[in-house]
Amino acid sequence: MGLNKLTMKEVTLRDVAKEAGVSLATVSFALRNSPKISQVKRDHIQQVAASMGYRQNPLVSASMARIRGTRAVNYQATLGWVNDSPDADAWKSSKMYLGAQARAEELGFVLDDLFLPEIRMDEPEVNVRRFCQIAQARGIHGVLLPEPYRWQHAREPWPDMAVVVIGHITCHAHHTTLSRQARQSPYNSVVAGIFTNLWAIYDALHERGYQRIGLTGTDWLNQFWDNQLRAAGLEFNEILPAASRVAPFMLEYRGKKVPDSFRTWIKDQRPDVVIACIFEVGGWLEQLGLKAPEDIGLANINLGPLEQGWSGLDQRNELIGAAAVDLLSSHMIRNDRGVPLYPKRVTIPGIWVDGETTRPMKD
Repeated sequence: MGLNKLTMKEVTLRDVAKEAGVSLATVSFALRNSPKISQVKRDHIQQVAASMGYRQNPLVSASMARIRGTRAVNYQATLGWVNDSPDADAWKSSKMYLGAQARAEELGFVLDDLFLPEIRMDEPEVNVRRFCQIAQARGIHGVLLPEPYRWQHAREPWPDMAVVVIGHITCHAHHTTLSRQARQSPYNSVVAGIFTNLWAIYDALHERGYQRIGLTGTDWLNQFWDNQLRAAGLEFNEILPAASRVAPFMLEYRGKKVPDSFRTWIKDQRPDVVIACIFEVGGWLEQLGLKAPEDIGLANINLGPLEQGWSGLDQRNELIGAAAVDLLSSHMIRNDRGVPLYPKRVTIPGIWVDGETTRPMKD
């Protein structure tokens, strides 16, 4: 059969068998490296399969493995959780990882940590190649990239892998000249709905009687979230009367000592509640002699362990992790790998949580 006739449809085992001039069973043995046929014949058939573009579906393989009794009944395949952080345990106790792990188990998948003890900071292509080698050695054909420590990893080719990115791509300061298109991942992704979440916070604070709502953030976070922080603050101000408008405050500094620019912003803008994107804002208000909620309200856009007792938004990271597994498993079922033609972005909205740093909702 001419190879050009196979380019319009998926290559099957039957196609490989016909091209190689052998039986279906022989092809199956060869692709599983079975000792039932000679190494020479195995190599020949594998070369024929590769030249025809044949790709083995890991879920079909898992089903056949179940039939042969070599796998647990509920096993589908193994998914890789790529940890490119310097800390091997960076994700182990996070809601995002635990949510992904729980969802993987529900669907019959195993979630396996992929960690490199040494990341080559200026050679992302080398890192990705090493991650792929680890994954392939473990029989992994689909990976999750959770909030990559090195954003370039979500831009690199992952050969013969199904890929889903979790979270927005980090753009470090020295990459701010890159266009948004140049920074965006070509892969499907699952993210928190930053713009939607900010509006949920604004609505919740208005229901609690706050009129002058001040949004604070950092330039880095604003870039990280595709400029959605500043955009939401500016759009919200457009629907308010002039007397209630508070200019969004973005800064580069984050540390324990209150910045002079923040002190000036509080004095000039006079917000009656502050939406914080970083934990340090709570300490800055205390240094200015402002106690929440008596003197000023305080809410956080992404409540975490550091914001115990705060009001704000739970971004429901466990659902983000679970949705990423759902998306990746759909790739695995269809045997889709590589860069999708039309990348999808799944957005998960957060929910408001009442804490001790804002007054209660009006009756």
